[in-house]
Amino acid sequence: MDQQDSFGTVSPSRYAGTLAIASGVIGLVALVLLIVAVTTRSTWTLSSRVYLLFRAHDIAVVLQLLLLIPVALRLQRPSRQNSSGIGRNTVAWGIGTLCLTAILLLLGTCRVVNDMAYMLPQGLFGWCLILANSRLSGVLPRWLRYLGMVVGFGLVLVGIVFPGLALFVYPNMLKVPAVPVDSEAFQNTALNHILHVILAIGSGLGVVTLPVWTLFTGAILRRKEHARSHPAT
Repeated sequence: MDQQDSFGTVSPSRYAGTLAIASGVIGLVALVLLIVAVTTRSTWTLSSRVYLLFRAHDIAVVLQLLLLIPVALRLQRPSRQNSSGIGRNTVAWGIGTLCLTAILLLLGTCRVVNDMAYMLPQGLFGWCLILANSRLSGVLPRWLRYLGMVVGFGLVLVGIVFPGLALFVYPNMLKVPAVPVDSEAFQNTALNHILHVILAIGSGLGVVTLPVWTLFTGAILRRKEHARSHPAT
């Protein structure tokens, strides 16, 4: 059972299952906001309504990611039962990439950096997700671990899009503070089309499915937390 700190409060990792479910629900809300924003966008210049939808998506994703930090800490502990469990470095790297992704999302919302910059650390988090799920045998069911690795692979694909666009298509994306993106820079080029295909595939494999993986993981953690708190007599 999780120990209490000196103030008598229970560690947040005890409620990791609930936080994971909350993260999944918020992730689904963020996904809906993104879909509505993309499908209602009619021109390259964003209307005030579409702009607000994109920014609401960004804030929702920040909450989604931050709620995953206690989940990462909770998943490390039971994996220590196995010699191939998640190491501290992997967990620290995963939490670091979650925080950096959230920070860049907030900076993008404030137009300090380009609003796609968060994709790079998001891709690094995807790699951590692949590594973590490959080592969670006995903690999560096999099908869920495989799903987690698919999610991670999708996020890795998303992660390579921003540096690809910034380095080879539109270098102004690297400017700080962020500058408006010129629609002329994204005319029909082979590399631009390839990168957007990669983005579409990665989003389908990773962004869409991350809340699903999180919800199932949260349900399993909650069941284990309940079993630990109410042992059979």
